[in-house]
Amino acid sequence: YNDESLPHAQTLPSATALRAAWSADSLSALRPHLPSPLYDTLQEAARHGLCPMSPTALNATVLAYFRLCDPVDLAAYAGMQDGLAARLCTAAKQAADYDAFWSSIRTKRYTDARLRRSILYALCEVKEELLRTPPAYVRLLAANAKGCELLSRARKGCELPIVTKPADLPDTDTARAQRICEERMEALLSLAPPTPKDAGFLLRRSPYVVK
Repeated sequence: YNDESLPHAQTLPSATALRAAWSADSLSALRPHLPSPLYDTLQEAARHGLCPMSPTALNATVLAYFRLCDPVDLAAYAGMQDGLAARLCTAAKQAADYDAFWSSIRTKRYTDARLRRSILYALCEVKEELLRTPPAYVRLLAANAKGCELLSRARKGCELPIVTKPADLPDTDTARAQRICEERMEALLSLAPPTPKDAGFLLRRSPYVVK
């Protein structure tokens, strides 16, 4: 876990190692460590400028967001309690770049995972009550033939709507709140591919289905 070195073929590498190898070299460096269908899918996505996504593409957005935020308003979002909201806003104003911002907010009290999660919650305006609310729907991202069979059965007896296109979204307050968060996250992620996309690009894409 979290090891950045690519091990021997008999050992599964960490996701961190795979991302680091792709960033430092090329997708071909990952070929010995990935199943062929996954490698082919990634290769096709890379050909269309969809990956690898780069978190650093959002650095300026994150820094600007926390420079402009009011700590009192920020504290309403999930993970921003215990003084973290004020800490992030102060650090963003004092830092000249994202690396300095990140270095100044890291402490033993706040793990890297919690900081990343809280930053995304704030950017997507996710509140604690939404996290405690059961999901209003699930979105299908991909399926093979077996998955399509299971999906067909699930749609007949599952109470939770399975969304494959925007028209499938339930018309409820909870679903609308979930959709707003999803749209904000997708708008951020669409800035991260090698070829940035418009804010609704990912939401408009159909599920990847192999029959």
